[in-house]
Amino acid sequence: MMRRTRRRAATSALLVLLLGLTPLVAPGPATAAPAAATLTATDLTTERATEPIGLDVAQPRLGWRIDASARGVLQESYQVRVATSAERLNAPDVWDSGRVRSRQSVLVPYAGPQLRPRTRYAWQVQVWDTAGNASGWSTPASWETGVRGGAGWQADWIGMPSVTEAWTDYTVQATVRLERDAAGIYLRARGAANAYMWQFSITNGTAKLRPHVRVNGAWTVLKEVSLGGVVPADRLTTPHTLRITAAGNTITTWVDGTQVDVTTSTAHQAGSVGLRTNGLESGVFSNFSVTSGGQTLFAAPLTDGVNPFGAGTPTAAGLRVGGDTEAMLTALDANPLLRRGFRVDGTVARARIYATALGVYQLSLNGQRVGDHELAPGWTDYHKRVQYQTYDVTGQLQPGDNALGALLGDGWYAGSIAWFGTDNYGSRPHLSAQLVIDYTDGRSATVGTDGSWRVTGGPFLQSDLIHGETYDARRLPAGWDRPGFNDAGWKPATVDDVDATDKIVAQVDPPVRVTQELPARTLTQPTPGTWIFDLGQNMVGKVRLKLNGPAGTTVRIRHAEVLNPNGTAYTANLRSARATDQYTLRGGGALRNDRQ
Repeated sequence: MMRRTRRRAATSALLVLLLGLTPLVAPGPATAAPAAATLTATDLTTERATEPIGLDVAQPRLGWRIDASARGVLQESYQVRVATSAERLNAPDVWDSGRVRSRQSVLVPYAGPQLRPRTRYAWQVQVWDTAGNASGWSTPASWETGVRGGAGWQADWIGMPSVTEAWTDYTVQATVRLERDAAGIYLRARGAANAYMWQFSITNGTAKLRPHVRVNGAWTVLKEVSLGGVVPADRLTTPHTLRITAAGNTITTWVDGTQVDVTTSTAHQAGSVGLRTNGLESGVFSNFSVTSGGQTLFAAPLTDGVNPFGAGTPTAAGLRVGGDTEAMLTALDANPLLRRGFRVDGTVARARIYATALGVYQLSLNGQRVGDHELAPGWTDYHKRVQYQTYDVTGQLQPGDNALGALLGDGWYAGSIAWFGTDNYGSRPHLSAQLVIDYTDGRSATVGTDGSWRVTGGPFLQSDLIHGETYDARRLPAGWDRPGFNDAGWKPATVDDVDATDKIVAQVDPPVRVTQELPARTLTQPTPGTWIFDLGQNMVGKVRLKLNGPAGTTVRIRHAEVLNPNGTAYTANLRSARATDQYTLRGGGALRNDRQ
């Protein structure tokens, strides 16, 4: 009780002392009312992009950022107005939202009348804060609509047939050594999804031939043929020679020189060749050839480190194929160059290119690259959706003669995807594009891809996102994408029925672009003839080299993530991915390699 009393007394004394001191503090001047915050709406975006073109979104979503002179300022409401030009915004001829009470300033949906295709819309916004302060109208921004996907598309799908698409009656021969279970050879293949596949397998200690047919991805086993009389049990995993002849509707097979089967089928009449394994299957192929009527259509030892197929691992014994692999022959399928000349006969108000591909593409106009996208149109499920890109090329046109050019590559459409091999969507790439020119006198003209385009095999003998590029600079004609080039030796592009136009949609995601250049930090020579350019970090990009050497000289560029202790490139972690570029010089002085 005594301790509690003293504590209370001390507390009371402290309160009295503090209260007694309060009158000694002189009263200050009255606090001034805070100044009204200055508001500005800035950084306007449409679909999270600045001044986008080629939008097919029915209700584009708008956004802005608020700058204020005070802290803690919150938006209380906004007003958006949209017009067909910035000059009409004071009396908007498209839409005025009126004042909307909302703190939302991102992804605000446009709620006006239906937008017209290929039309530019100007817009601006005004905001109010919770204290009732209003901003002025923002600096106008804009967006431009596209062609409404397939509904507004005015272009064909064009390309260049593969040499192997014309192969009909031929004999394919190879030496195969099974490492585990089975391995197969594709023939008369129009991509892996439509082909014959003759499988050499081991089942319960017995060698068998299992002919298959695949139609639109669906497999049918035609029969099983025991090879016990030709391949004894003690030679199941030794090399054997398979020879398969397709003539009309009859396919005849020999193993080690002995005829073992005759199969009749009408499913496929022409196409390429390839190799296949599935699951745990594994085999090594060598001495591969395709002949017809005494003529060699293709031949490769597969023991020299060169891989003409879309997958597999080169070894001294041959090309090892294993796991879920569909390796189609790619060595004869140079990616195409396409071109089209046209004229401009007036003053151009606006010009846009709308372009896409089944594969990847790069456009040029009058010798200058169009846009800065890399690997356009990007990877989608092409069975469901194919994105198109829009480019402003108003400044690249010239009065009189002009020329459009296109490089076309396999990309994800016909090239490798992970370990699934090539031709997952199709066997070769296709381009579809339209240039729309609007003249100041109100006329419009369209230059679309069609059968009038010209095509030839280009410098890319192979272009694969997993395995790399084989590029022969001697095959790139000077001036091929400029006006006046003589393309008489080129062929008409094929118009291809690929059933993809109705799947075309405008691109909505940011494109792949070059964002940084990394110079090599060190240069070493761990072994004679081999130089290591170390960039100092892992990166995703492409190589730029300045090369000088005699025509026909080939430079091999191998990509790796880390180095071995001896300074050489460590590539074991890449497994079957070759990640290798082969670049053949054209001669005639220094050349900068800066390719797609």
